Amino acid sequence: MVEYSKFRKLPLQKIWVPEVNRGTQDRAAQDIGAGMATRGQISDYLRISSRFIPNLIDARIIKCNKAERFSWANVWRDVWQIPDVPAKHFSKMMVPLLTVSEVAKRVGVSERSLVRDGDRKTPLYNLPRHVQLSPRHRRYHASMLFLWEIEEGLDDWMLPVRSKSSVRRGLRVVSTSIESMLKPP
Repeated sequence: MVEYSKFRKLPLQKIWVPEVNRGTQDRAAQDIGAGMATRGQISDYLRISSRFIPNLIDARIIKCNKAERFSWANVWRDVWQIPDVPAKHFSKMMVPLLTVSEVAKRVGVSERSLVRDGDRKTPLYNLPRHVQLSPRHRRYHASMLFLWEIEEGLDDWMLPVRSKSSVRRGLRVVSTSIESMLKPP
């Protein structure tokens, strides 16, 4: 029989883990890119049920590889039509999207008024663009809404690059104030 009491007296060896500073992480992110996301991370980002993700894949709104992983750069390109997100803004873009009820609370109007205003040709609130994932799933980006709240224009990299392929896929990015930002002052 093995006596286990002698093993309790042995000191545990400490495992040395090198400490990584923020600068090294940022340089690595610039070299690697935004990385890959799992189905759970994408459902958290889009604020939808993970059971709805196959519908988005079938509708070609988002694409995954054979290992069921999603490239963040492709998600941002397909959902927001932003082709190149700078490395220093990766964490800002990975923030979960806002639902209509959250935006309505921040703006101070009802959800129904917000939806109606987003569907108008000439909106009253002039909110930033949103993504219509399905008839019941409309999402706003927190950074774009923050810039709208402080009455700042979108950064150049946040402006969408529209293409014919996004129209064919059925993706609908609704821009209410993008035309006014694109016009010279």
